[in-house]
Amino acid sequence: AGAGAGTAGVGSAAGATAATVAAKGTAALGVKLAIAAAAVTATTAAGVIAYQMLNSDRANDYAQVSFADASVGDVVRFGSYEQDNNSGNGPEEIEWLVTETGEGEVLLVSVNGLDFMAYDDESATWESSDVREWLNGDFYRTAFTSGEQERIVESVLENDLWITGGGATGGGEYIPGTPTHDRVFLLSKREAEKYLGTEGYYLYTNSNRMPKVTEYARAKGAFVYTYREGDPARNKRLEGYSRWWLRTVSEKENGNFAFMYDYTGYTASVRIHAEDQRLVRPVIRVTSRP
Repeated sequence: AGAGAGTAGVGSAAGATAATVAAKGTAALGVKLAIAAAAVTATTAAGVIAYQMLNSDRANDYAQVSFADASVGDVVRFGSYEQDNNSGNGPEEIEWLVTETGEGEVLLVSVNGLDFMAYDDESATWESSDVREWLNGDFYRTAFTSGEQERIVESVLENDLWITGGGATGGGEYIPGTPTHDRVFLLSKREAEKYLGTEGYYLYTNSNRMPKVTEYARAKGAFVYTYREGDPARNKRLEGYSRWWLRTVSEKENGNFAFMYDYTGYTASVRIHAEDQRLVRPVIRVTSRP
């Protein structure tokens, strides 16, 4: 995973008409446009695919777009959500990293941290959490048209709990949690390591694990790393990154902890409480063809 990580921040949209191009900006270098129902394709290197619609009532309605040619590491557009913190120009297209393909489906993780919120309180696990309720409720209804919602597959999630100090090595072990059925969710600790890799710890090299912050999330108070004089020189590459939630919980006697990635791409766990907020990177499984 991450073949296209170096260009995961590509944000320029390409349209089907000159008017759309003028409004949205020209297509970024390294973007292959797979335009539904059209024989218009521009292919370049870099391994990033951005899908755009033709003849749609809404420019951001991707209900009829095929993802059949998408590969792991590509970036695709699906749905829309407020990101530039300017509600007057409408929501922006959501960019997703393709992390798995097969069996007529693709697994998508948002490239950016789309919102900023608390996991829940200290007694929460994923199945009871506020963030799960929000993702499958308000976010699902806001970010996707009815046609797009029909493309989103209900996933059966294994919500293993992490027990610190357990197992043969004493470092920790997983025990079965409560399975859930979700259309929108967060990556678990295991899934994040599987799809986003384990490399990059302390080295700040795995940008798939280090999301940028949208202006909307920033306005809600999301932490954004800013390089300051005196910080290690290598920290300059962390400019604009932030911390984000995973769904895996570690149950402890003094309150539950949820796992997260910090702005360096390193895994950590923090005590869950209502005032502690992090970025949210939604995850969806979508049918490859409409």
